[in-house]
Amino acid sequence: MSTAVTTRVRDLLTTVRQLERAWQKRVPPDDDRYTPWMPSDVAQYLVLLIEAMAEASGDRFLEVGCGPGTKMLLARDLFGLDVKGFDRVPEYVAAAREHGLDVVLHDALHYPGYRDFDIVFLNRPCREPVLERELERTVWAQMRRGAVLIEMNCEMRPPEERWLIITDDWESKRGIWYKL
Repeated sequence: MSTAVTTRVRDLLTTVRQLERAWQKRVPPDDDRYTPWMPSDVAQYLVLLIEAMAEASGDRFLEVGCGPGTKMLLARDLFGLDVKGFDRVPEYVAAAREHGLDVVLHDALHYPGYRDFDIVFLNRPCREPVLERELERTVWAQMRRGAVLIEMNCEMRPPEERWLIITDDWESKRGIWYKL
């Protein structure tokens, strides 16, 4: 890898780390049913993303509950994916937009565009298990056939009769699934 590429990747990882530290628990939840944005392990996320990209038919990536957009930055700037995201917290939407990310203010249970994406990333936006299960079912139902789902800290696995397991690490409650 060239020095320029190494420097660019290192700078991106530094930016992501700084953003995650700056925003961790910064916005208190306005509703206890939702998880406050928290950073997730970048290395684990990148491994899941790389595996998902190998299965995806295109480069349209959606992050559900994107917070300040760190995972979208990685997907866009490391892999050239066409990233979009949304969050229900205006401060997070504004922070993500400051980095040139296409982010809108929206509630995950009522988002109308899940079927427009090749890869959907979901990292437990709902603290309440019943609400998280409802969200997961909503995403599964609305994603199109041939799309890939990455979930971290999930409450349930997608139904086996309609989903192909790519990676399933149930001890860590994460995985990748391809919708049949």
